[in-house]
Amino acid sequence: MTTPTQRHIVGYGWQQSGIFLKTRAWPVEASTAVERMPISGTLRLRRHSERLCAGWYDFATDKNHPCPDRNIPRKNQCDACIDREGFAPWLRCDGRMLPALKPAVRAYIDRPHKLYLACFGDDVVKVGMASDQRGHGRLWDQGPLAAYYIAEGDGISIRQLEVEASELGFTEFVRRSRKRDLLTSGMRREDALRRLDSALDRLRAQLPPESLSLLRDPVELPIPALAQRARTFRELEPLKPEDRIIEAEVVAAAGPTLVLNDGGFNVTLDVYDLIAHRVEFNPEGVVERKARQIGLF
Repeated sequence: MTTPTQRHIVGYGWQQSGIFLKTRAWPVEASTAVERMPISGTLRLRRHSERLCAGWYDFATDKNHPCPDRNIPRKNQCDACIDREGFAPWLRCDGRMLPALKPAVRAYIDRPHKLYLACFGDDVVKVGMASDQRGHGRLWDQGPLAAYYIAEGDGISIRQLEVEASELGFTEFVRRSRKRDLLTSGMRREDALRRLDSALDRLRAQLPPESLSLLRDPVELPIPALAQRARTFRELEPLKPEDRIIEAEVVAAAGPTLVLNDGGFNVTLDVYDLIAHRVEFNPEGVVERKARQIGLF
């Protein structure tokens, strides 16, 4: 067996080859760096109840720092690290009346951004924005069935356009649980693209003239193969990473949702539920699988 390792999970991300966890060695020290851990093959882990703030991202140095106070957060970050990061005021504004921002955050916002439309497998179309600095990562982290980039500009103008689109009825938020459930919706990618085409036509018809200059011909988001496979299952059962050993094969993923073969059953594990926790990889011990009714699968 591979040697057990203790890691502090501080986030996740995507690249063309698949999904990865952002981790630190446990116990966490002030100089502990964040490392990428690709998720593939057989995954064996135990999520412990022990939690610690995931820390904060420094826009000036492009580095992730551990929480200096070692706080136990209500969610993933403590309030102090949210303040250190300085990005929350931007997330709460509409791009029209800017709050006071840290210089490095303002410089990030002034860089090129894109507006996107995304479909996750139903009639709802989400509108959002992504920084060019992150490439396709921002959208891959969400796991859409299909998506278009439809406008580009600085962050402020794109945020204003995002708000205008939301005022026309497009949503800015889709719950992770809803995205997971829609993996088995059966919607074809071609149908999702048609919904995006209709949404873009509606924006062109209803946005004010001064906003139309930002629109452009849509650029389709490429979907990694691992995420495409996540749409091929008829039924998926959510698996909660409680304080027990999980051992399963990673067969697909979309956004934060892993699709695992757990003893012959297809289940989903939301890696977001690992963030801020101490997680032991390759732990010693016996795997305890949940009893299931075979007739349901």
